[in-house]
Amino acid sequence: MAHAPALEERASKVLTSVWRRRLGPSNRLPSQENDSGQPADATSSDLTGASVGEDHYLVWRIPVSRQMADNRTRMNHRIALINRLGLQRRRWLLAATGIIAVVAVACGGSDGSSAASTGTGSSPAATATTEPAASTGAASSDSSAEAIARELPLDFDISVYQGEAALGGSDVRLSHILARGKPVVLNFWAGLCPPCRAEMPDLQAVNEEFSDHMVLIGLDVGPFTGLGTRDDALDLIEELRITYPAGATKQQQVMAKYKVLGMPSTYFIKPDGSLLQKWTGALNESKLTELVEKLIAASG
Repeated sequence: MAHAPALEERASKVLTSVWRRRLGPSNRLPSQENDSGQPADATSSDLTGASVGEDHYLVWRIPVSRQMADNRTRMNHRIALINRLGLQRRRWLLAATGIIAVVAVACGGSDGSSAASTGTGSSPAATATTEPAASTGAASSDSSAEAIARELPLDFDISVYQGEAALGGSDVRLSHILARGKPVVLNFWAGLCPPCRAEMPDLQAVNEEFSDHMVLIGLDVGPFTGLGTRDDALDLIEELRITYPAGATKQQQVMAKYKVLGMPSTYFIKPDGSLLQKWTGALNESKLTELVEKLIAASG
């Protein structure tokens, strides 16, 4: 028991040291006198109890902790809001994409009858041929091709496999083919596409009958659809003895611009570049003849 006062003194020094570290050098210990020389408030003199000094320590720490907690809460609320907005945006985009897809499918088989009333297929070619000077005629032809290109879903280059004479070269643009004055039957096909293979003899028969009045082009899109390579297309042409013009393009966006939803797909285009009709799926000779005659009549 003799050592009790010494232990109490040591304990008091330890508590005082801890208190100084908590309050910092600018704060007064509860046991010290205030500025007037009077003893500190009795409520702040007990280092071991729930004193004001200990409250000072909590007041210094809790606001920071609460502030951090409030910040985390606000941040969590913001993250949750952003996530909800992002989810709503993704749902809206998915819904919009679905609506666009449905509209594309619904409009895929529509014809170009509305465009037929505004287009005069023979006028561009007639303008080009009635100019007195060759240079002026060439300029008019280029201008006509530009106007046609604006009507097309996409004007694109064609690397010709065969039929250079009918198309006007080995590397030609669709608008330039149309500017020659004939309507175009544009058939999307591929070398490893079974329905395309079944359809090609009928295309050949119709081309032999109507080649003086329209241009049939078989556009190989096998590399874009996974349905064959250029060599596969050429092998099929040779095997079936196809002679109508055929070729390919490097512009993959042709599939989206022309809304190719199935293979084969055939587009009936008037000389002014407007689309008269689209057909998805294989055509037999009878139906193809009907649609070609309709195209020729609409082209004037």
